[in-house]
Amino acid sequence: GSEYPLLQAAFILVSVFGYYGLWPRILLTYIGYDSADAVSALILLLGLPFLLLGLSALLLWCCRLQQHSARLPLLLVWCASVLVALWLLNGAGMLHDRVRQGWSAAGVIFTLFSFVVMSLGRKGFRSAGDRLGWLGLMAALGLVFVSGLTALALLPAYEQAFILLFFLLTAALPVLYVYGAERAQSPRVSGFDAFFERHGISKREAQIIHGIYEGRTNQEIANHLFLSLQTVKDHTSRIYQKTFVKNRGQLTALLRDNL
Repeated sequence: GSEYPLLQAAFILVSVFGYYGLWPRILLTYIGYDSADAVSALILLLGLPFLLLGLSALLLWCCRLQQHSARLPLLLVWCASVLVALWLLNGAGMLHDRVRQGWSAAGVIFTLFSFVVMSLGRKGFRSAGDRLGWLGLMAALGLVFVSGLTALALLPAYEQAFILLFFLLTAALPVLYVYGAERAQSPRVSGFDAFFERHGISKREAQIIHGIYEGRTNQEIANHLFLSLQTVKDHTSRIYQKTFVKNRGQLTALLRDNL
């Protein structure tokens, strides 16, 4: 739908945060850099705007899809995220841990609001199963963010597991929406209209084809359409060329096969 580019932008921005905010920590630790914590904390702070903008775009997309105003949800979520992040950043503990808790809290708040907006609506998906599947992935992403606020973050392999789940879920959410999205109903096209469009038949030629299909002679068609007999013959010749037939009988048979 027309909202899909906004969903794409949301997860592109979130992925940028993942690539440039999360991976450096792993690489710096792997190479044994002495100031890995301080440097990675600074990189995370620089990448934080991408995460916030991406999650804001996600919430905006959810509101638009459900045809709700996004002003109040965005205002509430930004205020809550800023207050919680400031409280965590001013707390005790290592800078890197406080930064992680700050963006994890922001992620929890944004995904929670997005989940609520989508849960309250019924639009955007072809079936309840597709909608529930998407909500399940959104809940899983929220739980991944929640883990950054718990003792799980102290485990040795936590950061690798977090990055794996983070990228897996942010890639799966837009893909699942593409396959489960509600499709706009295209207007039905009659058999004649489809035939005319397929063979490049003009409006006047279509009128003559209708006459031929009804069994009228060229003279009868000419009288009905107020055309000269020669004009009808010229149009009929072009119709035969476009439809690759040689006579009225073949044209009528072709029409019956396609209607």
